[in-house]
Amino acid sequence: MKRMNHKNEKTWDEEWELIARLNHAQKFDEYIEELGIAWKAFEQGNVPKGLRPAVHASWIRSHEEGIDAYRFEYQLCAEHELRRVMTRNSALIAIARDIMRNLLAYNPDGHINLTDANGVTMHYCGQDLTPVGSILSEAISGTNCTGRCIKENKLVYMLSAENYKEALRIRGKHCAAAPIRDENGVMLGVLTLTANPGYFHYHTLGTVQAAAEAISQQLILRHLVNEQESVMESLNEGVLVVSERGTIRQLNRYARQILGIQEDVRFRDADEVFMPDDCSFRALLACKDRNITLSPGPVSRITCVISVVITPEGG
Repeated sequence: MKRMNHKNEKTWDEEWELIARLNHAQKFDEYIEELGIAWKAFEQGNVPKGLRPAVHASWIRSHEEGIDAYRFEYQLCAEHELRRVMTRNSALIAIARDIMRNLLAYNPDGHINLTDANGVTMHYCGQDLTPVGSILSEAISGTNCTGRCIKENKLVYMLSAENYKEALRIRGKHCAAAPIRDENGVMLGVLTLTANPGYFHYHTLGTVQAAAEAISQQLILRHLVNEQESVMESLNEGVLVVSERGTIRQLNRYARQILGIQEDVRFRDADEVFMPDDCSFRALLACKDRNITLSPGPVSRITCVISVVITPEGG
C-alpha cells in the first residue's frame, strides 16, 4: 500500500510540474503542437511521446471502448432517469449553484458544470457547453476532464489537445475538475471548470479544488444539522435552543406541543414569545430542575421544570 501511494504521489507531482512549467502562452502553444503529434502517433498504433501517462491510459481505455474520436454529440440520459438524478442530488445542486456562480466571476467567457458521480450533468453556468442531462463519463464521452476525475477519483486537469474527441481538441479550451465528497470521503459529484487558455494556469487547479471542498463542507454541515434536528424531534422532552442574544434558534416537536406553539418562532426574541416570569432567557445560568412559569399565549400560563446547558458558542 505504501508503494502504491508513493507511486501515485510521484505521478501527481509530475503532472503539477508540467502545468507549473506552462506559464506562458508560447509554452502552451508549443506543448499543444507536441500533443497533436502524440495523437497522430497514437492513431498509428505507436507510443505517443510527451503525453502524460494518465492521459495515455485514458486514450487507451477510450479506444478499447470503441469510442469514435471524430464523431461528437452528447449522449443524454433518459428523462425519467434525469429526474431521479436531480431529485436525489437536490441539496448538492442547491449548495453548488452559488459557489459555481462566484467561481465564474474569475473565469470570463468560461463554463462551469456539476455532474453526479456517474458523470450526468445536473447544472452549469457560463457558456452553454454541456447540456443538463449530458453524460460525461469516460466510457461514454471518451477522455475528458470530468470523465478522468470520476475514473481516477482525484483533482485532474486536461489541456485541449489531450481530449479524445477531435471536436474538444479543436475547441481549444482547457479544464480542471475536482471531486465533491461526503463525510465518508465518497464521491458525490464532480465540479469542472472550462476556460480559455489565457485564463487557465497553475492556480486554476487550486481554485477548483477549493470550490469543490467548500461544496463538500456545506453538504456535510447540512447533513449534521439534519441529523441533529432528527434526534431532537424524536426526543420525548422539550428542547429549546436560544442564542446568547436571546433569539430562538430551535424548538423541537415536544416543546411546541407543550407550549402550544404552532407557527415558526425561530429567530424571534424568546422573552417576547414565552414571557417568562421574573427572569430573562438571556440571563439564565446553567442549572438543573428549575421551576419556571411561561406565558406563550394571551391566556395561557405554563409552569415547567427546566434544565439549562450553556453551549460553547454561548447559547
